[in-house]
Amino acid sequence: GQGLFCISSINYCGQVCAVGEYRNAETIGQCTSCSAGRWSGLPGLTSDDQCKRCSRGKFSDETGLTSDDQCKGLCSPGKYSDEVGLKSDDECKVCKNGHYSNSTGQLSCKECEVGQAVFNTDSQDAQAKEACVICEPDKYADETGMSFCKECELGKKIKDAGKLPWAHDEEADCTEFGN
Repeated sequence: GQGLFCISSINYCGQVCAVGEYRNAETIGQCTSCSAGRWSGLPGLTSDDQCKRCSRGKFSDETGLTSDDQCKGLCSPGKYSDEVGLKSDDECKVCKNGHYSNSTGQLSCKECEVGQAVFNTDSQDAQAKEACVICEPDKYADETGMSFCKECELGKKIKDAGKLPWAHDEEADCTEFGN
């Protein structure tokens, strides 16, 4: 009949499971919710692997979800997720030094432009802010995504007091007289 599901290995026949559930011989024919980090909008699944995974940047610790929209958890600021199927914020990755993520649900972290750096020590708090800071006097950052500013050679200076990023974006900004 229509909507009937049989598992011959355990001599079981029953109704197809609803959306967000599956059944097979391992579940002894019982409808079982899709696990945390997964969902299904289709009835009649036969394994948890057929349940789709919550999309990147999201997570859910709830079972039996029926759409990706129900994956309500978003990776917190300072973190990101480039993977699917996460169950908690703990599984989101912390931005690495020189990078930041200042909003929720990010798929990647941003990096500072030249002339600036993110001063953080792998602390999620620092990475949660747009923590790009213009280099101090006599320091420069000649690459994007730096976690520190380089010192000018001894005897050379940058006159700007940390107000103009372009005055701190290359070693050539360091001059003998700080002009």
